[in-house]
Amino acid sequence: MVIDTDGSQMGEISTQQALEHAKAQGLDLVLVSPNTTPQVCKIMDYGKYKFDLQKKEKNSKKSQKNLEMKQIKLSMKINEGDLEYRAKQVLKFAERGYKVKVYIEKSRNRARIYDAKGLDILRKFAEMVSSEYRIEKEPSFGVYDVNMILTVMTKKEKELKNAKTENE
Repeated sequence: MVIDTDGSQMGEISTQQALEHAKAQGLDLVLVSPNTTPQVCKIMDYGKYKFDLQKKEKNSKKSQKNLEMKQIKLSMKINEGDLEYRAKQVLKFAERGYKVKVYIEKSRNRARIYDAKGLDILRKFAEMVSSEYRIEKEPSFGVYDVNMILTVMTKKEKELKNAKTENE
């Protein structure tokens, strides 16, 4: 089965005839559907076809949003002022739409009894940046750290949050 450049079907013709017809137009004969019976071929400019496919793929990659993740490291012995400073840094990241991973390295040896304090620090930090961020992954113990992931809130989420606070 051969399809011409304008989309009309030429019917079932031999491969040799289809190649001659394509050469007469200065185009290529491309096998479109090899697994069907009869096989379907199309007369087209193959170079232009490949170029158009690459162009579509490039445009689809442009429209994808590539999210970067920033990381903020805190410590078990962080002061209130330092915590506020880190919160301001994270709020600046919100303007650019970054996700943020906030983590505290686990203590070693005898200081391990204070690991639970890390969860409290992360929860307090989440409250400080709750105007722009929501918690995507709750504070939890990893292998080497205590961490959580924050995601920028959408406009709808902010509106819903503001409406809840007004109602209360």
